[in-house]
Amino acid sequence: MTAKSPSSSGKFWPFLLACILILGGAFLLTSFLSYPTLKGFLDALAPDGDLEAFTTTAYTAWGTIARWAGLALLLLGALMVATQSRTRAWIEKFAPARVFQRLRDDGKQLWGALKPDRDERKYLYALLAITALGALLRAFFLMRPMLHDEAYTFTAFASRSLLHVLGDYHLPNNHVFHTLLVHLTTSLLGNAPWVVRLPAYLAGVLTIPAGYLAGRALYGRSTALLSATLLAASPALVDYSTNARGYTLICLFTLLILALAAYLIRHRNLFAWLLLVVLSALGFHTNPVMFYPFGIVLTWLALAWLLKDVAGEYGKSFLLHLLAAGLLVVALTFLLYTPVLVYSGAEALFTDTYLNRSSWATLGEEIFARLGSAASQWAQDVPVVISAATLAGFALSFILHRRIAKHRPLLALAAFGWVGAVLVVYRVVPIARFWLFLLPLYLIPAAAGLTGTFKLIRWPSSTRVGMIILIAVALLLPSLSLYNASRDPSFGFDYVGVEEDAALFLKDYLQPGQLVVVEPPTRPQMLYYFMRHGLSTQYIYPSEGQFQSLIAVVSEKYDQTLESVLAKPDLADFSDYQNAQAIYHNAHTTLYLVTPGP
Repeated sequence: MTAKSPSSSGKFWPFLLACILILGGAFLLTSFLSYPTLKGFLDALAPDGDLEAFTTTAYTAWGTIARWAGLALLLLGALMVATQSRTRAWIEKFAPARVFQRLRDDGKQLWGALKPDRDERKYLYALLAITALGALLRAFFLMRPMLHDEAYTFTAFASRSLLHVLGDYHLPNNHVFHTLLVHLTTSLLGNAPWVVRLPAYLAGVLTIPAGYLAGRALYGRSTALLSATLLAASPALVDYSTNARGYTLICLFTLLILALAAYLIRHRNLFAWLLLVVLSALGFHTNPVMFYPFGIVLTWLALAWLLKDVAGEYGKSFLLHLLAAGLLVVALTFLLYTPVLVYSGAEALFTDTYLNRSSWATLGEEIFARLGSAASQWAQDVPVVISAATLAGFALSFILHRRIAKHRPLLALAAFGWVGAVLVVYRVVPIARFWLFLLPLYLIPAAAGLTGTFKLIRWPSSTRVGMIILIAVALLLPSLSLYNASRDPSFGFDYVGVEEDAALFLKDYLQPGQLVVVEPPTRPQMLYYFMRHGLSTQYIYPSEGQFQSLIAVVSEKYDQTLESVLAKPDLADFSDYQNAQAIYHNAHTTLYLVTPGP
């Protein structure tokens, strides 16, 4: 008899086992090495011979992670040996060649589902025009004065080394994946405000077609187009699209995984599941607030399973797919946050001093207050007629759900259930901007309720007339938002804010031996504009070296006084404010030159 050629699992199983055992042993070995030994090895790999970031704190964190990871991998290797026949069969089923082939096939299937048919082209032309209007509307605010949090994002994180970008978590202000994108864009294109805001801007623009995808997957094309229109014209989404923070990325990832979830209910597609996992993990890497939208989507999928609304091709494996996706998101998120765990420690990641637990007595009041604040933010600068129409549409989407929705479970029910459960268990109520991801999840059902009502009453009677009205509304709303936005003082590309104007004044005024004292919340903006206009940040307090005079930046907007700005023990020599001389004033900000007292 001729010997059979070894199967793919026969070749791959020992290779996989060897990799797991070697990696596990390496992790375990490094966890027991002394700090000087490990530091010496890593220093030899650093370009300058000294890896300063590997401190004793990082060594302790690494030891814990490496020890547990090594033990887990070695245990997995032992399990593979003990159950060799089963693991070989499993690997045969999921051999890389087979998995890659299935991913290719499923990717083509997913792309085929996304490709528009001939009837949808007119919707896509309208979507293209709406997206262009939304992009233009947002572009006019790209050069507005920098705000506190986005300026801090750049000065404290994005402008530093890649290691600081990925590992420094001294404040939750670091939306790591977004900060990484800002680091890349500013490294390539400079540090102009529009460059710093480019990742948030692009995410905000992409939210418009992503809203179309989600609306189409949940309800249909008419709802999808109106959803894209509302997203393009929303002043809140326009605002956050030109604020260099990660909130528009969270909105984008939320809409994409929601569209994928709607597809996965009807199709067993490995590529779509993998895409959902990757996008969810990137959302978590942007901001842990992704816990809310990710949980909503998983709850919605679980409700579809409970209501037996999933495709028959899953058999009894749908819940297994759901569980595997959740575990993979956790694993991938942990992997992405490994630099933070090593560099800043687990405490920095899991302890947020800015989020306080509410008491049972005040929890309900705080929930209503924070959600009310978010709703007020969403409705700001929105015409009353539009606000009333969207609210009515949202209510009607509940009543008409069975007629208009493509899936049985209510997305709003999943949202209320998941968010409510998390708030009750953790008793931590996030501030208004954290709830921005809920705005698209509100506007899409609102659009569905409105379009569904018009279809139900059969007005207009002609489909062609209805399409013309829909496209007209779709183009009118972003245009109206653009007109309203043009009345904002910071609309346009040549507006100079107070902090930038003060920095430009100091660029010509500052002399060696002078020190600029500026307090939060204007400090990050001043630091940014110093960097932007080529001024050394060594001029800004605290700074090493001798100085003969101070320049105090006093903002009446934040109730600052000369005394409060200079109330520092090491500036006691400058406590004689009679020597203070006002050298600059603009709006609410005054600069004082202060020399030492007698």
